[in-house]
Amino acid sequence: MSTLKSLVDFEFRSDFETPDTAAANTPDALDTVSVTASELVELLANARAQGFEAANRQYALTQDDRLETLSAELKTALGELLELAKCLERVALAPEDAARVKTLIAEACSHIVAGQRDLFADQ
Repeated sequence: MSTLKSLVDFEFRSDFETPDTAAANTPDALDTVSVTASELVELLANARAQGFEAANRQYALTQDDRLETLSAELKTALGELLELAKCLERVALAPEDAARVKTLIAEACSHIVAGQRDLFADQ
């Protein structure tokens, strides 16, 4: 009768691994990324397209903010001109004063129209 002196753990390995598969699973191989030239070109093209889309979204947001601000300013200016016109209808003015007020209103309207050209200008 023999006695058991010690037990040693057995390292189980797949019997179906090829030498290439075994080499690919080494710690050094797992830290390495291999990319072909065509894959690299595709990755760069995708990154560039994503960057371009992000820049376009940001540009659109800034343009939306700019147009919203300009629209609010235009609405305020036109509202003030409308209020002024209503006030002038209720007040009796001397002919020279009425002419001066009409000139001021026309100048303000011209200024608004001239500023409107910048509304869609690239900035």
